[in-house]
Amino acid sequence: MKALQLTPFAKVRIWWARATPAWLPVASKCRRVEGGAQERLSVSNVTIEAAVGRGAKVAYGLLGFAFDERPGNSIDVVVPYSAGGGDQWVGSLVGHLDDVRLGLPLEYAEPVLLAAASFASHCLPPGRLATVEAAHGAVGSSADFYQRLTLATLSVLRSGSAEDEELRTLLKGILVY
Repeated sequence: MKALQLTPFAKVRIWWARATPAWLPVASKCRRVEGGAQERLSVSNVTIEAAVGRGAKVAYGLLGFAFDERPGNSIDVVVPYSAGGGDQWVGSLVGHLDDVRLGLPLEYAEPVLLAAASFASHCLPPGRLATVEAAHGAVGSSADFYQRLTLATLSVLRSGSAEDEELRTLLKGILVY
């Protein structure tokens, strides 16, 4: 796990392995897109948790993706979603500032799917891309922030970089607005 301070009011944690306890999805949203890149990825799993202060509110989310390269010309994008609030996750970056629950509510699944499918069609080789981890805040999460978090997570997945300054620059450009 790597923790980075992007600004005085924005921080992230990045994992290249499992970060949270498992949650049970009730269904998935799926989309097949044509693959756009030919280079192989050096990593197959990335999870990012982000907390970005915006005035009196802290935008929050945790999202993890796994990518399995497969032969062919398409990418299957799979975004499981959860029912209700999910189990509370006390280990979040925001601690007691928000009620953080494991899982991805349906209201965020479609924005994640759209952002992931668009990114994958231009930047990933053929295979299967799936959301494997998620947590959301009752107050700090939003569809817009989950789209940004999707782009941030997939950008780190594609870059494969673990260098602090490179990650800080990349993530600050996507998540801090």
